[in-house]
Amino acid sequence: MVEALAVALRQIADLRTEIADLETTVAELTHPERPPLPWPLSVVAALLTDPAGVINEQRARWESFVEEILHHQSEPRTPYRALDSGAAARDVPGAAAGG
Repeated sequence: MVEALAVALRQIADLRTEIADLETTVAELTHPERPPLPWPLSVVAALLTDPAGVINEQRARWESFVEEILHHQSEPRTPYRALDSGAAARDVPGAAAGG
């Protein structure tokens, strides 16, 4: 009777281990951890899953880009002066040595 109980307890322990392994497998299959796709494939995957989101994101990027360009064009331009005075020549590396 004691030996039969010991065998039953070992089988229960083995079943618990198998159940834990199966739960882990199910969790991995339902929430797979995939590495991110490289650039061209990630865009294609995004277009297939959420085309409107991709289009809106690209449109927002272009609008931001155009606004930045227009902002830079409206700023007053200041001419670049290499050396304002003799003091500036000391700030330029190699200027005092002639080269």
